[in-house]
Amino acid sequence: MRLTGVPATTLSGLSEGIFWDFKEGKVSDELLELYGIDRAVLSDVVPTFGEQGRVSKAAAELTGLQEGTPVTYRAGDQPNNAFS
Repeated sequence: MRLTGVPATTLSGLSEGIFWDFKEGKVSDELLELYGIDRAVLSDVVPTFGEQGRVSKAAAELTGLQEGTPVTYRAGDQPNNAFS
């Protein structure tokens, strides 16, 4: 989000927070209901290995990256350990 200005999440991110229902292949409605979490607060789900968004103008100015550069990977500890 800091690079693109657009919040997003991944299946691996949701699964680390136990929000992903693997059997149903979607966010767990049961868990959201149990904890009173409004689905509207969840970010869009994007692929772990795929376009997350593009570098915003503000991020480009701060980092020196070119505005519009695709952000194509991000993950937490476990996926990064598996990847490496």
